Amino acid sequence: MVTILGNKIIIDSSRATLDDKSAFEQAVNTVIEGGASEVLVDFSKTVYLPSELLGYLMGKKRALMGKGMDIKIIAISEPLKRVFDEARISGFLGV
Repeated sequence: MVTILGNKIIIDSSRATLDDKSAFEQAVNTVIEGGASEVLVDFSKTVYLPSELLGYLMGKKRALMGKGMDIKIIAISEPLKRVFDEARISGFLGV
C-alpha cells in the first residue's frame, strides 16, 4: 500500500509488490503534478522491493535530476539499507 502526505510517499507494506510499483508510479506523478520539486520517500516499513520498483526509482530519480528535481529517501529499514549498500546504490539514492 502506498500513502501520499504532501510531497512524501510512504510504502506501507513490508514486502512491496508489483501492485505497489504501479501505485508508487502514480504517487510520484501525483506529487510532481502537485508542483513539488522534491519527492520524499519513506521505506521505513519495507524490507523487500521488487527489482522493477527499484529500477523505476533509479530511472525516475535520474530523469527528475535532469529537470532540477529530485527523489529523496528520508527513511529506510535496515534490511533494505543493506540491500542498497550491497548493490552499491545507496550513494546515488542518498541513503
